[in-house]
Amino acid sequence: MRKGSGQHAKLFVQKLMVSAKRIDLVDVGREKYFRLLAKIKIDGKDLTSMLIQKGIGYAYYGETKKHVDWCKTLKNQGL
Repeated sequence: MRKGSGQHAKLFVQKLMVSAKRIDLVDVGREKYFRLLAKIKIDGKDLTSMLIQKGIGYAYYGETKKHVDWCKTLKNQGL
């Protein structure tokens, strides 16, 4: 059974956090629905950039969300 993109992202982040020497929350605040919002740095590296580079995340700037075929993306990565 293949894991979905969310499961791959979760496992990737868990592994990073377990082995991290330092985790920092940067630019902490609230977004328009009052949810907590922060940039996460793991050992000085930006988590968002790592997820995008790994192909299990994409940049989102508040516009209408684009459709992403995660099955195709994961298949292309051999996952």
